[in-house]
Amino acid sequence: MLAAGVLTGCAVLPEVRPDARAQWEERRRSLAAFSRFSFLGRLALRTPQDALNARVRWRQDGGEYRIRMGGLMGEAALELRGGSQGVELHAQGEVHRADSPEALLREHTGWSFPLQGLRYWVLGATAPGAAVEALELDPEGRPEHFFQSGWRVVYRRYVSVQDIALPERLDFERARLEARLVVGRWNFEA
Repeated sequence: MLAAGVLTGCAVLPEVRPDARAQWEERRRSLAAFSRFSFLGRLALRTPQDALNARVRWRQDGGEYRIRMGGLMGEAALELRGGSQGVELHAQGEVHRADSPEALLREHTGWSFPLQGLRYWVLGATAPGAAVEALELDPEGRPEHFFQSGWRVVYRRYVSVQDIALPERLDFERARLEARLVVGRWNFEA
């Protein structure tokens, strides 16, 4: 009977996982090395008064970015180009400039959108230099949800891209704005 108990105990050993917090720290370090990436996806925004669906093409090259959104309620595409010299909004044949992409979008589209944080959130990381609250991690050390800069960020699905788990769907909301980003195709390099 003792032998059966020992054999049964050996056969059913649970898998021991490393601490999720340690995996999170390692994940943050490895994602910080990816300063060049791009993705194609779909963005849905909703407020009590309005809704928007758009195709998104985001290209990040270090501190420089280019974000193209098309299909904005039947309107022509708009493109944000930004970096250390500020940001430009190209829409309907006009170019508008500002220091902040959030201010530029709010002024010309009426939407309050967290572009500076989203650059990190879309990789499954938190933005540096801003406090993070209520961070919950899954057993692999990936964020499930957190609050940052007044936004609640929730990760719904991850996909493996070149052996790295990247978000495939994330939701973020603040006050009366709800947004969903679904990434269809990733491309990145270290």
